[in-house]
Amino acid sequence: RNACTGCTNATTTDATTTLDGSIQTDGGLSVAKDVVVGDDIFLKSDASAIHWGTNSEVKLFHAHDSGLRVQMDATAKPAFSLFSEGHHGEGPFLNFDLDNSTGEADNDIIGSINWFARDDQNNQTRFCRIRAVSEDVGNGSGASEDGSIFFTTMVNGSETDLMSINEGMDSRVVVKSDLQVADDLILSSDSAAVSFGADGEITLTHTDDVGLTLSSSAGHPTL
Repeated sequence: RNACTGCTNATTTDATTTLDGSIQTDGGLSVAKDVVVGDDIFLKSDASAIHWGTNSEVKLFHAHDSGLRVQMDATAKPAFSLFSEGHHGEGPFLNFDLDNSTGEADNDIIGSINWFARDDQNNQTRFCRIRAVSEDVGNGSGASEDGSIFFTTMVNGSETDLMSINEGMDSRVVVKSDLQVADDLILSSDSAAVSFGADGEITLTHTDDVGLTLSSSAGHPTL
């Protein structure tokens, strides 16, 4: 082991394990002042954590082969904030970036936001989800580069897509269940139409400065 009185005589050897490097200790390490690190920090055990605060009430845990988890004491709610100071005209970003090298494919899930809780049997359950999908990754002649977003909730024990944006590259917002509107419903384009039926065979169409027209692709409509 290197002598470490002041550690000014330590070598410049890089550390790759807990047994090498210019300074090693078989026990814990306490530092009363700031720590400045000129390169990487390695936490070499699964479930390792970084603790913040005098009472260590905020913790960032490593979840093996999964990711990171922010956790707080039971008396507080964990929060992760992105803060930008100054006159930028635009706030912080949260980016999801999928890079499959040459393996990109249509309908890849680019990223998801998931909400988990426990059911009354203490089973971890995903109750809600928002996922982004690359519907078409083509970039060239005849390609369109389209994306879509799906909103999913648990309904009667099954994950169900209740709303989508640009699903099937049709530039529409699709609500897949009942839609309740607490105030006015405004269709702000001339020739706007409301379609009825699984095949959309009945339509109620606006005609500018004239009124509404009820029509049917299956024959004579009735009102």
